[in-house]
Amino acid sequence: LDVQKVIVSMPRFRVKNRFQLKEPLRQMGMLKAFQPNAEFDNISDLKPLYIGFVQHDTYVEVTEEGTEAAAVTTIGLKNTSVPEHPYFIVNKPFTFVIREKSSGIILFMGKVGNAEKF
Repeated sequence: LDVQKVIVSMPRFRVKNRFQLKEPLRQMGMLKAFQPNAEFDNISDLKPLYIGFVQHDTYVEVTEEGTEAAAVTTIGLKNTSVPEHPYFIVNKPFTFVIREKSSGIILFMGKVGNAEKF
């Protein structure tokens, strides 16, 4: 495997999503937590206490200055045998993944179909 530096050119993009998770969680079998007879006695004295909704929001912004929403490490690799660096220009729809470096766990994943200027 030859390692070389690559210059990446891609549009700035921002992805925002909001997901309502009540129904997916119910479909996976998490039923009682959403019912008035849920057993959350150790959390609060209020009764009945149950989950009304679950919402998940995501936000990723990539600009020339970097990425907001997750820690990203950029590594410039050296290879003395290549005098010029190849270009990788992203000018079509693309997908992206932001991972935690040491564990490899995916923190954010998305696709950009039409990068609009912002």
